[in-house]
Amino acid sequence: MMTFSVEVVDEAGYGLLSREEATRICAQTFAARGLELDRLGEVSVALVDLPTIRNLNLKYRGIDSPTDVLTFTIDGMYGEMAGEIVIAPGYVGGEASAVEELVVHGALHMSGMDHGEEFEGSEMFRVQEAVLRELRERG
Repeated sequence: MMTFSVEVVDEAGYGLLSREEATRICAQTFAARGLELDRLGEVSVALVDLPTIRNLNLKYRGIDSPTDVLTFTIDGMYGEMAGEIVIAPGYVGGEASAVEELVVHGALHMSGMDHGEEFEGSEMFRVQEAVLRELRERG
């Protein structure tokens, strides 16, 4: 049996998100959603520059401006959840805690959550805050 891990593709030269940290964050987030890690497919986090995320935002959402995070989910070959979380560290000033928060946010989207227009009032916001609290407590 393969253990769950997350690949990090750092196209932005960010350098502050390791594969181990991305795996820890995603594993905690997916566990909070009740997902079995051994049933997940490939998950990756791509760190990109602002022009790249702007182009992706335009192509996939029809919005011609940069954004902080985009999530792309596909069904794997055996029906497992797989996908990529694309983050622009430059959108949040390269703050490590903000980038980690975006990994949680993207993983929650990957797990099927959505927040609509009012993120702060959503169930997704509450789950995200709980996961971030737990991550900080576990260090």
